[in-house]
Amino acid sequence: MKKNLRSLLFAITCSFSTVIILNAQSINVVPNPNVPSIFAWTGSGSLSGYAGTPIILNNSLILEYNATGTSDQTQIKLQLAVYNGGNSFNIIPNPDAGQGVYFQSIQIVFNNKLFFIYLDVSGIQRLASFDGISITLYPNPDGGLGFLGSPRILNNTLYVAYSNVSGVTQFGTFNGNGITLIPNPDNSTIGFFNNYSVVFNNTLCSRYVTAAGPKQLAILNGTTWTLLPNPDNTTRGVTPVFPAMYNSKLYFYYYSATNQYQYMEYDGINNPTLIANPQNSSVNNGGVIEFPLVLNGILYFQYYDIANVYRLAKFDGTTISLVPNPDASPYGFYNTPVLYNNNLYIIYRTSDQIYHLTQYLPASNSLNILPNPDGGLGYWDQKLVYGNNLFFQYNNASSVFQLGYFNGSTIKLVANPPGVYNGAAGNNGYTGYPLVWNNILYMQYGSVPYGNAGNLASFDGSALPITMLNFTAQKNGNVSLLQWDVASEINNNYFSVEHSTDGTNFQEIGKVTGHGTISTEQRYQFTDNNPLQGLNFYRLKQLDFDGRYTYSNIASLAFTSVANLFKVFPNPAIKNVNIAMPLSAGISIINLYDFAGKKVMEKQISANSVSAPIDVSKLSAGVYQFTLVQGTQRQSVQVIKK
Repeated sequence: MKKNLRSLLFAITCSFSTVIILNAQSINVVPNPNVPSIFAWTGSGSLSGYAGTPIILNNSLILEYNATGTSDQTQIKLQLAVYNGGNSFNIIPNPDAGQGVYFQSIQIVFNNKLFFIYLDVSGIQRLASFDGISITLYPNPDGGLGFLGSPRILNNTLYVAYSNVSGVTQFGTFNGNGITLIPNPDNSTIGFFNNYSVVFNNTLCSRYVTAAGPKQLAILNGTTWTLLPNPDNTTRGVTPVFPAMYNSKLYFYYYSATNQYQYMEYDGINNPTLIANPQNSSVNNGGVIEFPLVLNGILYFQYYDIANVYRLAKFDGTTISLVPNPDASPYGFYNTPVLYNNNLYIIYRTSDQIYHLTQYLPASNSLNILPNPDGGLGYWDQKLVYGNNLFFQYNNASSVFQLGYFNGSTIKLVANPPGVYNGAAGNNGYTGYPLVWNNILYMQYGSVPYGNAGNLASFDGSALPITMLNFTAQKNGNVSLLQWDVASEINNNYFSVEHSTDGTNFQEIGKVTGHGTISTEQRYQFTDNNPLQGLNFYRLKQLDFDGRYTYSNIASLAFTSVANLFKVFPNPAIKNVNIAMPLSAGISIINLYDFAGKKVMEKQISANSVSAPIDVSKLSAGVYQFTLVQGTQRQSVQVIKK
């Protein structure tokens, strides 16, 4: 299912030709040079207009462009489009009557030229280059399928993958006029896998399917390939996805003889070895999966555990360990991670199938799920750090994608313009491919007004609205004191202070006027003079002068009545929490909230019960709030889970 979703994200694009004013910024959209009156969506392939995969060449933005009225791969004519700013594209003529640029194949700049796959009039994949003015096609060395891609630069030489006349994949070098093929290390009928090769230790490393069948690591010194033995003599072996370089070693995803996925370690000198998994993942063909990322001397990645749940895993160079999931999600760690302000963030899908931006906390070895600003599916992907903010794709409550950003404290959404958002396959709103060029964020935007066309949009993030540093709630005698610091403000009208007893349904209890536009740090506060007994939840709704708004994080605070309704022990707890309570003729309800104010458990206790054991073994370490409701009485107790 993940691969289908990933394909969807790569396929969707954008369209409109207006200017959206948001606070002090604008999303500027470049009109397509030609837009078909009718576009036939075939369910896959490129959309009309800006089709994706941007790259920078000689300070110009180069895009793939579909000027036809269909996404049918046999009918489209993909071209290159050059954008130098302003309100127009320059579409580059194709050198023949073929299908043109191979969809999503704009790949690498070498010697001041852009190299990519081109599908010629005979349906053959050719190596092509673009020098900023015109496209040059290079001849294939034989009658094979042709250039497959995967360009890599080693010692100022461009290496590419090629499918020869026998259907075997070889690597070749670009000789200035075409491709010179390098002999494979044996007579395999398959050869190399054409993706995820990597330059390491002054060699080119790639997965090779041998004549005998095993998938082994092959090393190219520039002219000759050497096959390295698999560390466990499996007939399966190296899987060609997401290799990671860490501590001067190379790590490949490896399917071992024990039917589990492990990391294979290669130091560039000795034969590869296997890293042991923290579990015996042969029971479900699980183990190491993908998405490697290095932070502060630790390699992080996705792991499929023995309970069939995706977890965040970390490797310190010796041992792999797993990070506890913060809830009982059947999925968990969802997609590619990102580094922001020296912190690790992932997409986490909670048990209610909502996607959240989630921060890894090294001190407690736990995941902090950040609240979404609305009731949509939430944080999706297509992330990029820009202007000291983390920008990403967000699926809102209307199932429309928006541009969202995280400033280190709260998630804010950039409002979509008025229009019709009903593109096929969800091609609506901000649809990805972010890239920063000349200090401006460029992206794709869709469905206004053409349901399946794509347009290039830009966003100046140099003057974002308020940057909130924190939002806290603390007791001040019998009242709640709410405080928040704001680093800067643009077009900030006021803050609506909202209160809730369940962390879900909020009501306004007051307003605090903002400073409009100001660049100096400001402190705000508000006092709730009538907090309820038990748990109180607070959040801020920040409103601009134009009516647009965003929410802060949720802060919680507990007030306990003089008469204690119940006792909790042990505290701190490891596996079970025992609750002793007074006899009640009615049903008692116990709610459990995490440190972010999110309800993670609810349990009903039958009438006339005086005790209740609660299993907290699956909860991650941290501080939790137990709330007991008996009729009109309510009490909360804080519990530490080790």
